[in-house]
Amino acid sequence: MSAGPAIVIRKRRADKTPDETQVKSDVLTAMQIIFKHLLKCPESATVEISQGEQTTVFEVDLQQNDFGRLLGARGQTINALRILVSGMCAAKGFRAIVKVKDEERFF
Repeated sequence: MSAGPAIVIRKRRADKTPDETQVKSDVLTAMQIIFKHLLKCPESATVEISQGEQTTVFEVDLQQNDFGRLLGARGQTINALRILVSGMCAAKGFRAIVKVKDEERFF
């Protein structure tokens, strides 16, 4: 008698969808800590969260004298913040970007 193909039955794990509101709150907290150590007036910096179809947008509004500190040399600081935020959100399964509100007013 020949043995037929082995049948493997695996149970599906329950989909653990992360609580996006908790992740967004964690990202906001991380951004506030970074602003506290980076900006001259961290209390004036605000972050608004808007939800698009596929992307969450963290829009930063700050005073003009802090823009250069957030931007950094050749944009390295803002790029590092964008990488950190997108990495935190991607690890939990959704896409996010960081945008400076009315960025053209600083130029």
